[in-house]
Amino acid sequence: MTGANPPVPPGKEALLNDRPHVRQVNWPEQIAVAAAYAAVWEVARHFSFSHWSLVSGIRLACLLLVPRRYWYAMALGETLPVMTNGLMYIPQFGWWYGLVGSIPVIFPCLPVMAWLRRRASVFLADGSVNMLLFGTAALACALISALFNEVAVAGAIWPTEPGHAPPYASLAQGFLTYLLGAYLGSLTLAPSLVALRLAAQRKDIRNLWQGALSRELGVVVALLGMAVFASGHLQGASLMLCRISVALPVVAIAIRHGWQGAALSATLASIALAMTSATVRDPAMIQAQAIFAAALSATLLVTSRRAATAADVVTGHAR
Repeated sequence: MTGANPPVPPGKEALLNDRPHVRQVNWPEQIAVAAAYAAVWEVARHFSFSHWSLVSGIRLACLLLVPRRYWYAMALGETLPVMTNGLMYIPQFGWWYGLVGSIPVIFPCLPVMAWLRRRASVFLADGSVNMLLFGTAALACALISALFNEVAVAGAIWPTEPGHAPPYASLAQGFLTYLLGAYLGSLTLAPSLVALRLAAQRKDIRNLWQGALSRELGVVVALLGMAVFASGHLQGASLMLCRISVALPVVAIAIRHGWQGAALSATLASIALAMTSATVRDPAMIQAQAIFAAALSATLLVTSRRAATAADVVTGHAR
């Protein structure tokens, strides 16, 4: 027939329609995601240091919550500021540090997170969070981040002259510091963002900020503010005790409001703990952060198992 489309050969029609579920790339959407992620990452970087990495929390939360079709946009968004910062450090620390520091940590994290998310869901059927998945992902990404930072630093400080002893002790200490910083940074932000996402899905954001939980978080802010003020007048064991005490409000809120309350109060407590020292890599500060990270991990793991009462947590009702 004149003007008719030619018939499709047998078998070709199936090939043309074998992936009808594939979503076409929306480039404006991808660019917006990349730009937003880059902006948030850069802001978090300005408030991060080796033993308190907020960028790790942003990265983990996005890899847990953002659909995988946007992961490459996130990788692009992290690449731009990371490459800029890495290349800027070349005159100060050398080519090795600059080149390794220009590699975004999100790239090796992508296959790890894809493997984890294929085998488990962030949210369980009862509405609670899969804290085992969260802890595994946080530790895995923290290990990757620490390894990349350690390789960059090793190239910068490794002796180049004969007779100089390799700085094994410094490198081992640095690796543990970076590991703690990435893991604590993940616990500082990612659980809170997951809790807020869950509340938004349930359309309970207003109740979250107008209920008992918000009032008790106000009390937590006041207590943490007092601890930060007191830390400026304490030294030694007293200062360490003051720093460790910031975990107590987190436990108290967790008992009353489950893992969501623990997550939100932990963000406040971790920020307060970071404010108790103006010295980077203070050994006493790192010890306090390690204790806080261990206590927070245990609290989140225990309270996440309270599935029977998880539905009431985000509404702000006290138990």
